[in-house]
Amino acid sequence: MRERNTVLTNSRSLLFWLLIVSVFMGNALTSCAVHMNYLETDAPKYREDLADPSPRFQDTLTVVTFNIAYAKEIDLAIEELCSSPRLRDADVILLQEMDLEGTQKIARTLKYNYVYYPAVIHPRYNKKFGNAILSRWPITDEAKILLPHENPVRKQRRIAVSATITIENKPIKIVNVHNETILLRRTKKLDQVDALVEYISRGQEADYMIVGGDFNTVGQKEISTVAGRFEPLGLVLATASVGMTSKIFLRLDHIYTKGLRVIDAGKQKPTRASDHFPVWIQVERPS
Repeated sequence: MRERNTVLTNSRSLLFWLLIVSVFMGNALTSCAVHMNYLETDAPKYREDLADPSPRFQDTLTVVTFNIAYAKEIDLAIEELCSSPRLRDADVILLQEMDLEGTQKIARTLKYNYVYYPAVIHPRYNKKFGNAILSRWPITDEAKILLPHENPVRKQRRIAVSATITIENKPIKIVNVHNETILLRRTKKLDQVDALVEYISRGQEADYMIVGGDFNTVGQKEISTVAGRFEPLGLVLATASVGMTSKIFLRLDHIYTKGLRVIDAGKQKPTRASDHFPVWIQVERPS
């Protein structure tokens, strides 16, 4: 009986991983034309200041990360960001897989300042796709971090976006990450994490930091390895207890913090806007 249970468990595990690989391969093959990568470190960049110039700060800070799946369901994303008690008062929103029009519509509708860097032009949608940081607070020191290695099928490059927001004269470094999928070997995916670590290390004077986004981590071992890479920087995984963050039952999306005490963390589900759930944290105000 024990041997039978072991065989069943192994069979289920194999089927699970075959399903995961087929999902990623299916997404890749439906858009296998070569992307046009933006390899400049400072362009193109888009930003607007749309928030109240003097927002009222409460006792806590709420940060949300949300991959909106090729920016296809922007109206639904706006509805969900507005209707959820945990999301509608977010101070900072980190968005991945965004085009310019979707970024502008969310920021203008909800009155956020934003900075947006596209990483590529996607050949299937013929649109720019990249990462955006939205904030109710002033945004400065924007930067694009070009991550190493191309997707082996689509030849696209991934990026992270960095900026500083200032709350009551307290600067907080923000980094919005979108790492490559399972199609890239784990060693190369960790090279992308190491590139982030190197970038952050050059700004170690930051007392407060938030690093979040879609890390595309597969399995607890990979999550723990990434957390171990960030630990020497003082970054702690604030969303360790959140669980699965996508509809394919993987913990892909994470938020790390430095110098900020985490009060609560969670995810908003269900969602109709994406295959990822919005993930949020609430932290104490900078001291």
